[in-house]
Amino acid sequence: MKKEKSVRKAEFQAALFRQLKSLIVPFIILAIILIGVLVISFSQGEAEPEEVVRVNGYEGEETEITLENDKLLFSMNSLTTQFSVTMKETGETWTSNPEGAAEDSAALEIEKNKLQSTVLLTYSTQNGVDALLDNYEYSIAKGIYEIETGDGYIKVNYSIGDLEQEYVVPLVMEEDRMEEYLSKMGQRESLMIGEYYKKLDINDLSKSDKAAKDELTARYPSMRLR
Repeated sequence: MKKEKSVRKAEFQAALFRQLKSLIVPFIILAIILIGVLVISFSQGEAEPEEVVRVNGYEGEETEITLENDKLLFSMNSLTTQFSVTMKETGETWTSNPEGAAEDSAALEIEKNKLQSTVLLTYSTQNGVDALLDNYEYSIAKGIYEIETGDGYIKVNYSIGDLEQEYVVPLVMEEDRMEEYLSKMGQRESLMIGEYYKKLDINDLSKSDKAAKDELTARYPSMRLR
């Protein structure tokens, strides 16, 4: 009786071992696949550094910028970048945009923007949907363009799109310059700015600042001149 139990136990253990052995290969394959998926997921999840795009800006006054030769006169308005070309011999003029487009009562607002544009940009989104940007609404009206002139050419660089304005705040500035900025702010704003800055005098430093005097003058060389 004991012998039969021992035989059955041995057979059960052998069968269990064979079953486990048959599962080892699929388990290893599954583990390799899982590791591969995790590696791909982590590699795709790493955010690529955003490209810093310089935004153009025009802050000049309204003026007519011209370019001409013996036969043709090119004239462009600096605030609208709309232009015209005139044939000197006949006086005939071609314009980039229809006159009075902004006051066209028959046109919808979106159509008025197109009529006042010098560039219409069509692109496809990731979902395959076509979108249209006109450079009047998304550049000219916002003043985010730059006019470049040279010997024999006029060039306009447009920044087109919905852009978020960013402010670059200096880490350190001299007292007279700081006072100039604060004088142009309201009391609330000047107090708020004051909380972000600490006034330092190289000749009258606190104990903690004296210990870091060399580091301060190395980081801010203008302090040596005070």
